[in-house]
Amino acid sequence: MVKVELKDRVPYRFWWHGQFHKIIRIIDYWRDVSEWWRGEPELWFWRVLTENQGVYELVCYPQSNQWWIYRVYD
Repeated sequence: MVKVELKDRVPYRFWWHGQFHKIIRIIDYWRDVSEWWRGEPELWFWRVLTENQGVYELVCYPQSNQWWIYRVYD
C-alpha cells in the first residue's frame, strides 16, 4: 500500500520506498469494474509521470480509499 495525497481529487504526490514522488502529469485515468456481476469492486487507475521522469500506475480501491502501485515502467 502507498500513501497518496490528492489535490482537487487528483493524485498530487505519493510516498513510496521512503520518499515522496511528486506527480507532474497525469498521463491517463480510467475505471475498471471487471466482473461487477460477481461483486468485484470498482478500481480507479491513474498512469502518472513524476518529477524524476518515472512512470507509474497507481490503483485506488475507492470503497476503502486504499492505494497501491500497480505498475512501474522503465
